[in-house]
Order: sequence, then structure tokens, then C-alpha cells
Amino acid sequence: MREESRTTPHREPTDIRSITADHLSTKGASNVACDACVLINFLNVGRIGILGELPQYRFWIPDAVDDEVTKPEQRRGLDTAYRQQIVYPADAPRIEEIRVFTRLTRSMGKGEAACLAAAQCRGWMLASDEKGKFKTMAVKGIGQERIIGTAGILRAAIRNGSITVSQADEIKDDMEGHAFKMSFRSFSE
Repeated sequence: MREESRTTPHREPTDIRSITADHLSTKGASNVACDACVLINFLNVGRIGILGELPQYRFWIPDAVDDEVTKPEQRRGLDTAYRQQIVYPADAPRIEEIRVFTRLTRSMGKGEAACLAAAQCRGWMLASDEKGKFKTMAVKGIGQERIIGTAGILRAAIRNGSITVSQADEIKDDMEGHAFKMSFRSFSE
């Protein structure tokens, strides 16, 4: 979603842009700022729907992450996921979040910075598979317990019965065909 779409004064009630985290808060559901690395993993294998099958999470896509989805097939998948309310465009950040974002962009990309700023300022979780300096900063900023990656999302889907272990292994293999490697052989481990 682009900024101009958020500033339209009159929106239809069915317009996805009118939905906010407050409107969607569900007992026990955690809001999650979803980074492009996780988002694109699921888009690449056509399994973005898994994110919508986890009632314990609501996945929000900041504008800076949305901007990173540039391949036509991935873009179509994300636009469909917005329409089907599988994932949601994040509300525009407030001043403090913009300050944190600006500081973070000195040492990381805009998408990562937007997600970490949202997690820090809004009290959200973070969905990311990034390692190294970003991971260190994220753990320091919000704590390991508020970070989930692709493998953790697939484990949650197994636990709630959305997919089986063998389906998760097939998705893992498919993701590896798109250059995303997980450090284990099977979800049965």
C-alpha cells in the first residue's frame, strides 16, 4: 500500500486499507511485522495462505517491505493475499517509529528497519530469517521470544493441523529450490 492510499478520507467498509491492527485484534493473536525474507519464501512456493491459517498471528506488511516485492508473480501473490486478508498492509508509522526507522536504516535495509521499528514501537513480534548484525540488533531490541522465522511458522502450522510434517518437508524442499536453506533435514526432527 502506498501512502496516498492511506490518506483517502472516505473509504468503503470493505476496503482492506481501512483495516487496522486494532480492528483485527483477536484474543490471543499476536501482531507480527513480516520482513521480505519470510514473505518472499512463502510467495515463491505459492504457500502464502499458510500465514492466514495461523490464528495466533496476524501478519502485517510495512510499506518498505511491500516495495521489495517486485517480481510480477510474487507481486500478484501478495496482492491476492491482501485481498483475501491473509496478510495486511501495516498502518503508517507514527513519529517515534519513524525516528527509530531512520536510525536503523543507517545499518540495515529499509524493509528490515521498518519491521524492527514496528516491532519495537508497536510491541509486535517480528517475522524474519535474517542473520548476523540484524539478528543481533533484533534480539537486543525486542528479545528472541518475539522473533519467528520461516521454519517456526511452518512448525506452528504443523502444530495447529494446517499442514502435515510431510507437507512441511515438501514446502521446505521447494523453498530450498528457491535458495532458502533450513539447517535441518526434516520437520520430523
